[in-house]
Amino acid sequence: MEEKFAAKPSELSGGQNQRVAIARALANSPQIILADEPTAALNIELAHSVVKMLKELAKSQQVAIIMVTHDERLLGYCDKILNIAEGKIEVTAPSENEVI
Repeated sequence: MEEKFAAKPSELSGGQNQRVAIARALANSPQIILADEPTAALNIELAHSVVKMLKELAKSQQVAIIMVTHDERLLGYCDKILNIAEGKIEVTAPSENEVI
């Protein structure tokens, strides 16, 4: 995104704006990151890259990440999955081969 350094937000694509928002969230080295659909405007390859980077950050810097997503292809990166359906909360762990 170096070539977009001087661009205004309105001149960026949805995916580019999403990546800027993620970078902004990481800038202050937080202990907890609340990520609401962090990959919503990204293609699947970039989405996997972003979530993989967040998981590596969580481990290396001991950061807790709480992510909300409707994209089940990303669940394999999660340590725990909370699914809310019909007013009930179900906690599970992803299978080892769940990343698609």
